[in-house]
Amino acid sequence: WANLGIAHRQRGDTQQAEKCQLRALKLKPDFVEAHINLGTLFVALEEPARAVESYERAVELDSSNAMAHGNLALVLAMSRHYREAEGRLAQAVELRFENAIIIRRRIDAIVDADEEYDPCDIGDWELSCSKCGGHALSHPDEDSSERAILCSDCGHPMDRHSPGSL
Repeated sequence: WANLGIAHRQRGDTQQAEKCQLRALKLKPDFVEAHINLGTLFVALEEPARAVESYERAVELDSSNAMAHGNLALVLAMSRHYREAEGRLAQAVELRFENAIIIRRRIDAIVDADEEYDPCDIGDWELSCSKCGGHALSHPDEDSSERAILCSDCGHPMDRHSPGSL
């Protein structure tokens, strides 16, 4: 059912796509890929709240699923939850998400387009990437005083530092 749902989405039949993914989840409620597929569908339908729910459920079921963390990061940024988006992207990078750099660039574009965004509001500060010399964005982790750092140009995860050590 999940694969059939993907095929329907690719053909533009979003109603059938949703029905198929829901059918897959009715048969197997813990099917992580179907939750991810639903999230992707809801992003395409511009229903970010439903997308967040689907991706969060996928992460609950499999916290090591890098794609779920990466996709959740993007939809959180689309919803202007930048701190949470950065945290999810950091987790995706730590889990070696192969599309992290694409998500990083899309989040940067969303933030750049947000005229009301002020990085001081969430405690961000800039560094240079030790790998490519590019822009690195740091953000406070939710559960600690440490900061997770990613390069927006190459996606390189950097060592974690406490705010006072940089």
